[in-house]
Amino acid sequence: MTEADHGRLVRAAYTDSTITVYQAFPQEIAEPALRAGTFVAPFKRERMTWIKPSFLWMMYRSGWARKPNQEHVLRIEIDRDGFEWALAHSALSHFKSGVHADRDQWRAEVAACPVRVQWDPDRSVLMEPQPWRAIQVGLSGEAVSRYVSQWIVDIADVTELARSTHAAVLDDARWHRRTAATMSPLRLSSCACGGTASPVAPTSDCCRPRAESPPFHPGRCVGRTGPGLIRASITVTSTVMGLSVYGLAMDTQIPVGPTGKKLLPLTVKMTAPASWNGGAGGE
Repeated sequence: MTEADHGRLVRAAYTDSTITVYQAFPQEIAEPALRAGTFVAPFKRERMTWIKPSFLWMMYRSGWARKPNQEHVLRIEIDRDGFEWALAHSALSHFKSGVHADRDQWRAEVAACPVRVQWDPDRSVLMEPQPWRAIQVGLSGEAVSRYVSQWIVDIADVTELARSTHAAVLDDARWHRRTAATMSPLRLSSCACGGTASPVAPTSDCCRPRAESPPFHPGRCVGRTGPGLIRASITVTSTVMGLSVYGLAMDTQIPVGPTGKKLLPLTVKMTAPASWNGGAGGE
């Protein structure tokens, strides 16, 4: 999925009459809102407030509900007609050539509209930027009043969901680190240079990884590196809460027999990429 294929689409959980958005607040704002079913003091209607349909973008923005003043994540069901009103009365938060004739036109739209729209790269559960964008909608003035007084259908606290999801991501990354040095024996059929992997019986020009756990996807032979060696690329994937969340690609040198066709047992040792040490995937 790319922006070129799908454009800037609103991706959200929704029903025929509502759409789900997320916001993060400190305790003193979140708890009164949960009791009242809408936002009340000390929430300030005079300030712009940003609603986000993407749960993972909300996790990125709030640091999985751990950044100061964003410790409580709220799931807010709002009226779809209200959300569409907001989009119809919005201006982009920044100048964009091709959309605005000039900066004066953009400034005039910003001055006239009570809503801002901003598009940022959506995030995976590892907080990696995605090729498509997530919308953020900033409400001010009349839009905030409508949001608080008319649009909100339900508010729920999903802070524990945020933190348990983050914990699952961290546990999954730790599992890969622990097992990287003691991977289950893997049997590979050797292949000629440039051969493509196949799930069927190996031939002279393909290779196939076999393993019990973790799951392996078919590998690809990427060339010989010296006498009696071939170099194969293998991708390991994992899941968090039933969703495929990342792939780990590795290269390894595999000893082959004189004919280049003999199946050889191979114990693979991997080192987790350095990028796992940061963001949501770090410890």
